[in-house]
Amino acid sequence: MFLRSQTRTRPLRLSDRLVTPSHGKVQKLKTTLCPALHHSVLPQDVLVLIFIYLRQAVALRSPKLVWREGGNVRCSAVGPPIQITSVCWFWRETALSYPLLWSTIPILVESGRFLALANPRQVLYFLQLAKQVPLTLIIGTRKDLVGPGAKYEQTWTYHPLDFVAELAPRVRELAVAFQPDSDMLPILHKYPHLFSNLETLTLMGASQPHLLLGRAGFSECVNLRQVMWGFSLPSSIPPFLAKPPAGLTEVLLADNWDATLPAALVHAFLKAAKELVRFRGRISHCCPSSDPHQTPQLPLLQHDNLQVLSIIFQGPSPDASAPLIGALRTPRLDLFSFDMDWSAAFNPSEVVGWFRTNDLCSLTIFECLAGHIVRDDLLLGLQAMPLLRVFKCTGAVPGSRHLRVAAVRTEKALIDVSFLTMLATPTVFDVGLESDISRSRPSKAEMPCPVLQEIHVENAYFSGLHLDCFIKKRLYGCTHASKGKNGKITPLRKVVVDNLIDRFEGDIGARVFKTRRLMQEWGTSHGVEVSVGRFTDEHRRVVAGLGAFWLGAAGRSLSDRG
Repeated sequence: MFLRSQTRTRPLRLSDRLVTPSHGKVQKLKTTLCPALHHSVLPQDVLVLIFIYLRQAVALRSPKLVWREGGNVRCSAVGPPIQITSVCWFWRETALSYPLLWSTIPILVESGRFLALANPRQVLYFLQLAKQVPLTLIIGTRKDLVGPGAKYEQTWTYHPLDFVAELAPRVRELAVAFQPDSDMLPILHKYPHLFSNLETLTLMGASQPHLLLGRAGFSECVNLRQVMWGFSLPSSIPPFLAKPPAGLTEVLLADNWDATLPAALVHAFLKAAKELVRFRGRISHCCPSSDPHQTPQLPLLQHDNLQVLSIIFQGPSPDASAPLIGALRTPRLDLFSFDMDWSAAFNPSEVVGWFRTNDLCSLTIFECLAGHIVRDDLLLGLQAMPLLRVFKCTGAVPGSRHLRVAAVRTEKALIDVSFLTMLATPTVFDVGLESDISRSRPSKAEMPCPVLQEIHVENAYFSGLHLDCFIKKRLYGCTHASKGKNGKITPLRKVVVDNLIDRFEGDIGARVFKTRRLMQEWGTSHGVEVSVGRFTDEHRRVVAGLGAFWLGAAGRSLSDRG
């Protein structure tokens, strides 16, 4: 009896059974012999990467539209869900021992006039876990700061925002959205607390008085690297334009109509900001209240570090020239984007002419958003960009006011089959043309923009058959080349058309679905992704398509890429 009971108390082993045990019993046996296997044994660094991926998002929206596309919403990732700290003690210890997970803190405010904290428990919890690491503060009202990462609370007591000024020395990134008549700016800075370590600054929404902006101490941020200034500039001039910090690399100014800067001010800023890599803004020859005929001549300026330049031109021109461009040399420019306001009284060909004098051999992304430029001048500019990979342009629309102001004939500015012809090969081709078979295939060096990969076009006046010929001519040098017979001479892989305008005579549906079948063939046989947002007839009535929502996403991706 004693031996039998002693045998029963001995731990169970697999070798004790001759038959194969069930899966459940094996799992129970492993848990008994090795209790550590019952818990997660992922290394802490792997768990931290997972927690970083699980961080919740918040979106800070500008109360006023100050950018035409993109920029009006700033998305950020805050701390991970609190629930992960309740899974097990190992997960809890890992999450709580990594302060950078909790260093991005959303600060919800009741309103612009009622400056009371609307998420006090979340802010206190994040501040405790962030310990002494650098912070990222995202401040906005309940209307502006949205997303699952912002935990609004219906509090019963008043929680002031005085602690924000005390955190100023620890803040590395600051983003604030201002409501009209907001009193938030005075509480951000209280002497002697300074934003001494601030590197990224985002201010957008309703304009703030210039005096308060000067007192906020942003001009004293010697470590400032990136600035998004979403204010109307006549009343809210950035304090760093006169004396930029030594390490400033990125400045994105509002591009709405009342945020225009004179060319002389931008010229002086670029001269002082020698480390600047990216600049975006709206420029005119002079201030709106001054005489454009008394504009001084700008001296030649060479900026060796500028890589991304996005400009909207506005206002009259005393000598029919583009402001600032003629006096600027940027040998390392990688992305250039320009557009023209209806008040810009000069021909966009002046900007294209700058390409040849500036020697933009390093340009890889070019966006021509002025829809009244002459095709021939645009092609001359493209020929000066041998490294161009992404090209985006907006075609003309008959009856546009831009065409009348610039005195440009409509047929010379349309993005039609003539433009495709010039961009494909120097030879003239048409649909069904057989004479190009006898010609020798052009080499890659003979093609305009020989490494061009993506083309984005808005308002295109050509058919699907014209586009089919263009793709084949661009890829293989002839319209009858097919996969496997001829090697590709250019790396074209994507064509995006926002508004494909055609006559659509006869059966409208047959033309639309035929083009869509061609789109599928271009992808499968030639590796070229073609997207058409909508099909429009000659009277600009939408025939088919989903609209132009995806083109806005394409434009934002290009800007982000820049």
